[in-house]
Amino acid sequence: KKLGGDFDGDIRPSFWSPDGKTIYFTGGIGATEQLCALSTETGKTTQLTREKAALRYADRLFFDHHRVDDALWDALGDVFTEEERLELTWVLSEFIGLGKVMYVLGVQYGGHAHV
Repeated sequence: KKLGGDFDGDIRPSFWSPDGKTIYFTGGIGATEQLCALSTETGKTTQLTREKAALRYADRLFFDHHRVDDALWDALGDVFTEEERLELTWVLSEFIGLGKVMYVLGVQYGGHAHV
């Protein structure tokens, strides 16, 4: 029986659930690797995590926002809805912008101050 036909990514080491009904693995989906579960009964793959995608997007926005292109946006769509991507972008932009303004003004935060 072929399993995981709906999964289009690279699969990393996996393990079986105690009941033998699920195979857990990390796999590349779009912009990141995520924890996934593969049902041995249905053959369907379900993504269980999305945090790494958000963190990689945050890094890209902070370090090189000119490289946030359609390909990255579409890859984020593999793990976030359109509304979630917009909200994530807004929140990340607020925190990144605020952090830069605080640095320029020498406002102390997190135990560090720009002198």
